[in-house]
Amino acid sequence: MGTSPFFLGACFDPETMQTLDRAFDQACAALRGFGNAENIQEIIANEIVDRARQGERDPDLLCEHALQVFGIQNALNLFASSVGHPIRQSLHLREPN
Repeated sequence: MGTSPFFLGACFDPETMQTLDRAFDQACAALRGFGNAENIQEIIANEIVDRARQGERDPDLLCEHALQVFGIQNALNLFASSVGHPIRQSLHLREPN
């Protein structure tokens, strides 16, 4: 998996960049088919970078935060019920504690 072009200006260590990419891929997959893909991807990337600059490193939480910008609360549970299969498994997300 390569770094999203939206993250090219972000200054993070390689491990964090992989985390950002994972969160980005998860959020984009959850929003597939909504609106203009490039605009949505840019919003997702900006939200992920902003939260990462605040110190968040959990890709699942970064994804959740990015989806909240679109008014989607409890995204992991919402999408799991709407698609009829566990989104955590399809996106390789961990179960909450």
